[in-house]
Order: sequence, then C-alpha cells, then structure tokens
Amino acid sequence: MKLLNFTTRAIVIYSSILAIISIPIFYLIIHEIAIRKLDNELRYYGTLVERTKQNIHSQKDLELYQKLHPEIELAIANSSLLIDTVFTEFHYDIETRQAVSHREYRTSISINDKRYELIIRQPMISTTEMTLAVVATQCLFIIGFLVGTFLINRRLSKWIWRPFYEMLIALKDFKLGKTRDLLFVPSKISEFADLQIRLKELVSENTKAYELQKKFTANAAHELQTPLAVFQSNLELLLQTKSLDEEQSVILQKLLETTLRLSKLQKALLLLSRIEGKQFIENQKIDLVEMCNEIVLRFSQSLEAKSLTIRSSYGSSKNLTANRVLLETLLSNLLSNAIRYSREKGEVFLIVQSDYFEIQNAGDKMKLEEGELFERFRKDNYTGNIGLGLAIAKQICETYGWRIGYRYENGNHVFSIYFS
Repeated sequence: MKLLNFTTRAIVIYSSILAIISIPIFYLIIHEIAIRKLDNELRYYGTLVERTKQNIHSQKDLELYQKLHPEIELAIANSSLLIDTVFTEFHYDIETRQAVSHREYRTSISINDKRYELIIRQPMISTTEMTLAVVATQCLFIIGFLVGTFLINRRLSKWIWRPFYEMLIALKDFKLGKTRDLLFVPSKISEFADLQIRLKELVSENTKAYELQKKFTANAAHELQTPLAVFQSNLELLLQTKSLDEEQSVILQKLLETTLRLSKLQKALLLLSRIEGKQFIENQKIDLVEMCNEIVLRFSQSLEAKSLTIRSSYGSSKNLTANRVLLETLLSNLLSNAIRYSREKGEVFLIVQSDYFEIQNAGDKMKLEEGELFERFRKDNYTGNIGLGLAIAKQICETYGWRIGYRYENGNHVFSIYFS
C-alpha cells in the first residue's frame, strides 16, 4: 500500500467512526432538548388553565372550555391526590389513520370546589420533524466538513510528499555504472532536503567503489592474460616430455585443467569489462533464426555426447540490430547452460517469435534460485562452472535494452529474452 493511501485511509476510518458515533448521540441530545422544551410548554399551559378557571362557573362553561381547547381534557379525579407527571402516549389519529405519539402533562386542578384531573396533550410530530431537520442539517455540515478535510488533507499530503515520490522515481531510474548522477528536484522541506543530500553522498560513494572495482577487474583480467598463456603453454610442453612418470603426469594434468579454468575466467571477466565499457559498438542486422542454427551446429558434439535432441519452433524470421560477437556469446551461453543441466537423451527446445526468444530444457536439478541466478560468480557445485555465463548474458541484454527472465515450468528450465 502506498504511503499516501495509508495515511488517507487512517483519516477516512477515523472520520467514519466519528460520524457514526456522533450523529446518533447528536440526535438523542437534540431530541431530549426538544422534549424538555415541550414539557415546559405543557406545564406553562397548565398554569394558564389555573389562572383562567375562575371563568368556569357551570358544567356548560366547562364543556364550552374543552371545545375551545381540544388539547385539554378535564375529568372528575378518582383520587384526591394526583402527582404532576409528563409522559408519552400514543393516540389514534382519524385523519392520518395511524397512531400518533403525544406528549401529555397530567395534574390535578380544583374548579368550583370540585377536584378534576387535568390532561394537556400535544402531538410530537412537529417536535420530531424539527429534531430530524436539525440533525439532518448538522449531518450535512459534518459530512461536508469530513469530505472537505479529506480532500484538503489528500491534496496537502500530495504536495508535502511530492519530493519523496520524486526521489523514489529518481532512485528507480538510477542504474549503477550507467547513470552518471542522481538528480533531485530541490525541496523546501528540510527533512527531504537532508535526505536528498544523504542519498547523493551514498550513491556517489557506491558509484566510486563500483568504478574502482570495475577498473580493477578489467586491469586484472588484462594483466593475467599473458602469464596464463605462458603458463599454459609450458604445462603443455611438460606433458609432452617422455621422462615423466605416471604420478607427475597426473599432477601436471590437474595443473593444466586449473589453468584452463583460470583462462576461461580471465576471458569472461575481460568480456564483461568490455561490455560494460561499451567497446562493442559495431552493430549490424542479424537474422536470429540463422544464428540459432549456426550455434546449434557448433554444439553438435556436446549434444551428441549427452544424446540430446534439438527441437526448434521458429514462428517468424526475426532480425536484430546488435553486435554479432555479443549475440553469439549470448546464445552460446544459454545453449551451453541448457546442455549442461539437461538429462541424457533429453530434448532442448528453441523458440523464436517476433518479440521474444526462448530456450527450454528438462533437467534433473531442482528449480534454480532466480534471485541469485544472474549474479556473478554464482556458486554451482552441480557442474563446477565459473558462474559468469548468465551474468554475461544479462549484461548483454541490458546493453540492448532487452529483458532476460527465468521460470521453472512443468519440470522445464525456461530462459526467455524479451526484445520489446
């Protein structure tokens, strides 16, 4: 989850919980205030009746008074002592044909020396409607406030975090050894400005270390070339000496094998150094299908040694603009890797399409670790190779903007090169 979405989600959750809790509480408070106001009005109405009762002198006056004030009900009290009470009661309304809640005030009153029970009632429809209207209005204000806060916070957060995301994009685009410098848009926020300075220092130190390492590798590979060639030729001459016994021959043979391995390593390092230094600048149009057939012919003895069969599927002719030596090295490394890890009497599949090249082989070895697969000097106890073939393949692909990938599918090791 993105940082901005994480903070925005927290605000939305908090605001939603606040609205869910506050709106019912606000409704109850407003409703209680409205009820109390209505109760006070009913009690005040009761005092008005108390003041106007001297105008009632007979039963007819009493009946007329009730007709003029239908909200008032007077009845002979069954008890001499009545407690003033206010409560809610439902009464059937003829017009609406439904039960309507009323607030009723009940007390006792003395008229013409007779004790009456006075009931004053008011429908609560207006009170409820007023409460709902107030609550609805307040809800609109709350929702508007929350939405406004959300939008302002999101816009403000985008502005505040923009330098961070720009730094993130710059770091993603930066490639060690390829990008000269790490460029940041200056930030007015001091924390981000400090972070930019520290990142530039860190990248600068790593770039210097990388350049030194690359220079050392190139120099070492170049300086080792002549001594290794001399050492190898002398060993070969010694092996041809007739005075050697069997034990000496075995020792010299092991030394020669080690020398050959060192020579392969030196050549691979020198090739990597030349690729990184962009020394292969002569590009030409190459027919990928034709080159695949040439590479297969070169490995015919290796294929026969393990009784492997090549299965090719060329969907269409594919012309690539690349350096011929690099493309041959790339395909040779992948085919050599496929032969090395294939079981005997197995099959190797070559697939060429308009936008990708693929090589598949079924092998006894378990799925390779993709994270370490293209690293240099990847340790491989299975075959004892120097661990630079796939690293060179990846470096060649990066040189031309291609993407190399690996997957383990249905018991097959599959290497793919995507040209687009």
